[in-house]
Amino acid sequence: MLQRTFYRAGALAAAVVLVIGLAIIAGYADKMHPELDVPYEPTHPAVIKAMLRLANVGKGDVVYDLGCGDGRIVVTALAEFGAARAVGIDLNPQRLKEAEERAKGTGVFDKVRYVQGNIMEVDASPANVVTMYLLDSVNLMVRPKLFQELAPGSRCVAHAFHMHDWKQDKIIQHPKARNNRISFWIIPAHLGGKWKWTTATASGKIENILSLNQTFQVVDGTIATDGRPSGSIQNPYVSGKEFSFSANIHAKGQAVRVNYKGIAEGNTIRGTQEWSNGQKYVWVAKHISQSPQGKWELNVAGPVNLSGKLSLQRKGRKIQATYFVKSEGREAPLKDVYIWGSSVYFRIPMYGRERLAVFKGTLEGNSGNGKMAVITYSEEGPFDFNYAYSWTASKIQ
Repeated sequence: MLQRTFYRAGALAAAVVLVIGLAIIAGYADKMHPELDVPYEPTHPAVIKAMLRLANVGKGDVVYDLGCGDGRIVVTALAEFGAARAVGIDLNPQRLKEAEERAKGTGVFDKVRYVQGNIMEVDASPANVVTMYLLDSVNLMVRPKLFQELAPGSRCVAHAFHMHDWKQDKIIQHPKARNNRISFWIIPAHLGGKWKWTTATASGKIENILSLNQTFQVVDGTIATDGRPSGSIQNPYVSGKEFSFSANIHAKGQAVRVNYKGIAEGNTIRGTQEWSNGQKYVWVAKHISQSPQGKWELNVAGPVNLSGKLSLQRKGRKIQATYFVKSEGREAPLKDVYIWGSSVYFRIPMYGRERLAVFKGTLEGNSGNGKMAVITYSEEGPFDFNYAYSWTASKIQ
């Protein structure tokens, strides 16, 4: 369902699918409570089914439809995909009345709940699948909420529009879709920082430390094994909680190539490691990095004078962050901010709303470092930013 307005979501205690409607919001960056003033546009039934298939909606899922309009997406999820329950969210009471009638007529009314409200003011943490039909600008506004509130492994589907530099895990073409495009993402596990494990081999125990940098589902890093200098990992792959990579290591004087594959749950990765010499071992890694919460002094190298003070605090799943730009004497609230372990990403508006400074890097212990790009915001891309500047950080509180 394409709903050109802005929404409030309800929350469920089960797995949830979010279906977010399209919004047109003048001055969206400055308005936290946009008005309901634009009519919705229904999504073609074939596109609804394609979105729900891509989200792998099925038994046990709860469909969470924000901007549900006349309720056709939640009804389809319940009646044709076997979802356990559904919630439809919309600001328009007339659309919700139509949605209730549709659910009654299809025989799924006992499995659906409708909520009138605004998505940005309601906790969406029970969601495990997100489907969206939003403007690109509204996708970008909703994006940090999804990362803060949804658990790793939650699936996200967008009709037509993108998520800026959060690149799609998959794109399919559909002739009935706007722009012929449906995009798919999975909320990645929090992998940034250091991981430690011991491998018990016939030649003795081998200590390993893996250091990872993360930006959305993209990771890179190094591995240090058996007290030897670190070497880069190869072929890192993240899909929700699934994480794999390969590395060339030296173990007890032997050069071995190892393929690691596991599932990340909180501060633990559990899986297997397959060695090129034919050995196979259990892989259980523990996250040993500290949280980057607190206050940091950042020094930015380059012609753009954006050195300042960063404050990061987590309130439950929510991240509260500000950045004080020294040269301008201003403190800016950060709305587009992310923490993955000890990896961070945030954006600072500069020189008006069309220009942004994009920071990514690591805050580990009492120090940190990373890269910065200066971009002119465009909904049409490109999204491969030139991180031309570097920054260092020291913890001050």
